[in-house]
Amino acid sequence: RRTRPARVGRVAVTMATSQEGAAVVAALVADGGAARPSEVVALVRDPASPKARALAALDDRVTVVAYDATDAASIRAGLEGCAAAYLCTTLNKASAGTWAMDWTGGAYELDQGRAFAEACADLDGLEQVIYGTAPVRKWPDEFVVEPPIHYAAKWEIEKMLEATGVALTALRKCPYHENFTKLTKSGAGPDGTWKPGNYQIKALTPPDFTYNMLDPKDIGPWAALAFAHRGVLASRSLSIASDCLSGAEMARDASECLGDGVKFSYAKQPRLIFEVLAFVEPTFVYISGLQRWNSDGGAYDLDRDGVEALKSHLYETHLRPKEIHGRPVTGAAFVGLCEQYIAAIEGGGVPTISTAWEEVMARECEDARDAGLAAYDEALAEAAPAGGVVDAA
Repeated sequence: RRTRPARVGRVAVTMATSQEGAAVVAALVADGGAARPSEVVALVRDPASPKARALAALDDRVTVVAYDATDAASIRAGLEGCAAAYLCTTLNKASAGTWAMDWTGGAYELDQGRAFAEACADLDGLEQVIYGTAPVRKWPDEFVVEPPIHYAAKWEIEKMLEATGVALTALRKCPYHENFTKLTKSGAGPDGTWKPGNYQIKALTPPDFTYNMLDPKDIGPWAALAFAHRGVLASRSLSIASDCLSGAEMARDASECLGDGVKFSYAKQPRLIFEVLAFVEPTFVYISGLQRWNSDGGAYDLDRDGVEALKSHLYETHLRPKEIHGRPVTGAAFVGLCEQYIAAIEGGGVPTISTAWEEVMARECEDARDAGLAAYDEALAEAAPAGGVVDAA
């Protein structure tokens, strides 16, 4: 059902310099964003870091605040006066942009959840918490093999948050596209262009196994939507994905997108390698766990039809093109409007939308006339007999 978006007031976002947190902050302050917060409190490890300064520069409504993700008092101070909050948790102990998971990664993530739950319990005015969490738990209880550590930690944190009584929206994410490039030897040069050659995408699953996946930046708009419609999504889950692709389809798409001579194939890897490496390098506890989810009975929340329905619901049902006087504003028309505004300002005048739009429509009509005449001339030339003359009259 359609509901009207509601302004959310003051919002806190934890781990705001992470890919996920930064995407949420950017979406909340985006022009025309659904939630329209009065202030976004970006909770970060180091407010002086380049990424934190970049957040502060996004909008006057962004306030960057230092905090400790495992300290309840520090988190509570950042949440004071907030009507809503977005919680990010991670196995990664390193600063944003780097990776340094150690053997206590799971405990570290649970510490974050425990501290946040303690901080938001009985906090006056906090109406909603959105947690960027894992797919719905489908791990069979009778399995001797442990579930993926990063999913298991997030499921436990969900229980902690529910126990506080806070209105929780579980924003259920899936693997990022970039997860599938971590084992790919890059052929990209300094300018991003890939060298011709043969490359592989590697994972444990069969070539036809389909993954839910998304770009970290996709999380922000969905979070903003959940904040704006908290009356519908409070105490509920929202599973999100941008794509549903198999390994073979990923290889196909990469081959098509990265230039001539770049050829990708999908290579299923021996599971034993990942499981053995998990005893040597902590990061492989995370990687092997994700692959275990894919091959041992876990399942993503959305099938291929579900992903397409989700995208259709957002992009076709709820998004509408900008219109002026009932006419959609195309990219070319928007550029024309900008040109008219610039010309008016440079000429010392005051631009008005009506005058600028009339000029744009006149130009588009001229372009349509010219295109029609060109098409007519081309068709006429094709119809003319060889060496003959067509009476244009």
